[in-house]
Amino acid sequence: MQRKTNHIKSLLVAATVAIFTPCIAFGNDASQPPEKLIVMTWNILGKGNTTAIPVVDGKSRRQLTVEIIKASKADIICMVEQYGSAAAIAEALGFHYYTPAAFTNLAIFSRYPISKGGCLRGMKPFGLCAATVNLPGGHKVRVYDIWLHWRGSEFKDLVRKDLKTKTFTDRDQNRMQYLGAFLKHKDLKKHKDDPNVSVIVAGDFNTISHLDYCEQTKRDGLHAGRVLPMPVSSAMANAGFIDSYRKVHPIVKKGSLGYTWRTDKQVAGELYCRIDYIYSHGKHLQPVSASTIVRHPAYPERFYPAFPSDHGAVVSQFKLNLNPHFAPAATDASKNRRQLSSAYSASFGSGSKPTLYSARHGAGVRSHSDLFAGGVAAEEIMSSQPKHCQTPHPLPALHSSQSDAAPTDAPSRGIKVPIS
Repeated sequence: MQRKTNHIKSLLVAATVAIFTPCIAFGNDASQPPEKLIVMTWNILGKGNTTAIPVVDGKSRRQLTVEIIKASKADIICMVEQYGSAAAIAEALGFHYYTPAAFTNLAIFSRYPISKGGCLRGMKPFGLCAATVNLPGGHKVRVYDIWLHWRGSEFKDLVRKDLKTKTFTDRDQNRMQYLGAFLKHKDLKKHKDDPNVSVIVAGDFNTISHLDYCEQTKRDGLHAGRVLPMPVSSAMANAGFIDSYRKVHPIVKKGSLGYTWRTDKQVAGELYCRIDYIYSHGKHLQPVSASTIVRHPAYPERFYPAFPSDHGAVVSQFKLNLNPHFAPAATDASKNRRQLSSAYSASFGSGSKPTLYSARHGAGVRSHSDLFAGGVAAEEIMSSQPKHCQTPHPLPALHSSQSDAAPTDAPSRGIKVPIS
């Protein structure tokens, strides 16, 4: 009888661990850093991703979007125009994610745990948000998802013979005001100065690059023969950032234009342009390949809506040059992670999907990915957000469906995450 009682107690303990252990992703060897990192940025033309209306072969635009992301094998995604799609897309990918609010513009997704998600003081969250991706082995990647205003981006004017260079480059000034404030921000400076942190800035910059309108392209008869010292891309270069696509494809050719605007049929006389970028900073990130995606792999000859956005996606692969002996000091949170990792593996095995890291209604969430990636409490990250993390103007009207609701509490993947 005593043996049977002990057996029942053991089962109850195991069940308790199973219920209350957070649902966290553990790879084959969580202590070993990955050798490569694949980063994507994509403006998904959000309004269509908020409905379940089928557009191609019974698939909605959101399903097509998820299929393209999966095919890219991206580890980190800086998304623009998510407008309520972030929770469902993260669930479909099995990724962690951060967005300042359920129906706002930007969202960061990651295969690896996320911490320190938030908006930067003084920066409007419609145009910028940030999060830290915590790689196995301890290396951190600070990710900034950015959107610069489209006003002044009349690319069709580039073919006008009467258009003066300064007239066009001056149109970057409204974008430069916002970008300039970001490049001077103490959060960015802190992470750029940390030798153990890599930095990614990616998103929809809504402007062309000086690297694409140069003497070489003029000689080769590309881009209307213009040489344009564009302020935004020049500022990023002057700040020490590497344009990952152009680093891999330094010679601009017809096969390496890398355009992301537009993906539908070309408007008469308008140039295709590269306006979405993945910039990197830090000795640990080495761009080794880069491409753009402007068609769904299953529908290579079809435009929108088979390809569900007017923007192409950019995908860059980085070699991670990490010291194999790099190991950050063990914090109480990392000790807890090791302890719970063992209990979790014993209860569920090692093949679980990650939980969601999210924010609802502009407030932070102390999610389980927080707990296991440095133990930073959400109130420490987001406590001041009501003052500086407000949507700057009304969002477009959205067509809601059940799947477009605010994020559920880690649905079907473990215990519920408290939402504040």
